[in-house]
Amino acid sequence: LITIFLLLITATANAPLSTFWMIYQLAKNPETYMKAREEQDRIRDQMRAEGLDPNNPKDWKRRHFDEMKYLDACLLEVIRMY
Repeated sequence: LITIFLLLITATANAPLSTFWMIYQLAKNPETYMKAREEQDRIRDQMRAEGLDPNNPKDWKRRHFDEMKYLDACLLEVIRMY
């Protein structure tokens, strides 16, 4: 039980740090930022074509996140670096 508790604390503590470092790295690398932004814009346009509102968190489905391969790779690289 203690192990599960520690894993939950670690997982929730690392998510904000990983997000911070990814934003930091994207800000330092404008070309990488633009590729990630283009990918996000493509997914948002696809959602609009499906009649979904990309500004509504309830309209985001798992498949939308699964299609963000470049952004996923950016996050994995940040986790590897830090």
